[in-house]
Amino acid sequence: WRVLTICLLARLAHGQECKEDSESCVDSSLETIRLGLEWFTNPDHLPLIVAQKHGIFRDFGLNVELVEPADHWEAEEEILAGRLDVAVTEPLHLSQDAAMGKPVMGFSRFLHTDGGVLYDASKGDIQRPSDMCGKTISYPGSPGPGGPAIVNTMVKADGKLDCDLESYGKHNGGFFHTDALQSGKADVATLIFWNFEIPEAKAKGM
Repeated sequence: WRVLTICLLARLAHGQECKEDSESCVDSSLETIRLGLEWFTNPDHLPLIVAQKHGIFRDFGLNVELVEPADHWEAEEEILAGRLDVAVTEPLHLSQDAAMGKPVMGFSRFLHTDGGVLYDASKGDIQRPSDMCGKTISYPGSPGPGGPAIVNTMVKADGKLDCDLESYGKHNGGFFHTDALQSGKADVATLIFWNFEIPEAKAKGM
């Protein structure tokens, strides 16, 4: 499962002046805020997209720019570097940043969703979590330790206690989890969520 919070550093940009040659003229009376998304644009962000498209932010005096990461970024680094003003992030990262003395603050719970590991049972190799031992994992941040740690926790919970963390293959398919599985580049994918990858997998006949 995952809870998303919005992380803030006191760096709010002032409204931008309109330029004659600009295609997107912004009312200078609006407060411009660059809001970083935690993943690629997906159904999690629907409230933000609706507010942007229907002028709800504008009604509150805000010009909100939704910034999509090319990969899973460290939100606090982007904020400290001045590339973002606020960001959607996970409580785990927020707690770690605060423990290291970084000047960040979580000020709103954005959503709660369930997540885990995805595999295609129709291929026959994996029928239960313990079968994932030693398989190739697709996850953002690969070849870091996160993917194997998540999968191996599930493997052990299913009763296989002797699976070596080093036995897992690692693939960085970015956010395209179902593509990684269908292409055969990975056997399982982690950091997936029921409200996106599960419907996507079903739509692809997995």
